[in-house]
Amino acid sequence: MLRQRVITALIMLAVLVAALWSASPTPFFALALAMMAAAAWEWARLNGTQGAGALVVGAFMLAACALTWRAGWATEPFAGWWLVTALWVVLGGLMIAAGVPGWSRLPASLRLALGLPALWAAWLAVVQSRVVGVNYLMSVLSLVAAADI
Repeated sequence: MLRQRVITALIMLAVLVAALWSASPTPFFALALAMMAAAAWEWARLNGTQGAGALVVGAFMLAACALTWRAGWATEPFAGWWLVTALWVVLGGLMIAAGVPGWSRLPASLRLALGLPALWAAWLAVVQSRVVGVNYLMSVLSLVAAADI
């Protein structure tokens, strides 16, 4: 089992490095889009949506990110970051105050609805970080990885 996980991780790393160091940000944008669609599919499954419903949620995230990209938001500064940040702080504070039992008391449909905009904002933040530069993106990813340990 560990061997398979290591091989999978190395393959994923090779794809990420190739997309990350491409002269154009397009391969990285597409890879990040695919990862967010998979994350939305998984989030739907974690909230009780099974089968085709989870696939629809993943397709919705794919479409939302693709439309954002097409609208040019991936390469231009997003004016709504202040609002996203304020919502993140307020809702995060409420969730911390409620604790783990508070989160599980929310209906699954509400948890799903709250998670999708968070995934969309994460995609937009990652691709805009790539536009700033690979070094900047790597420093952000390193900070997140270090905080996760």
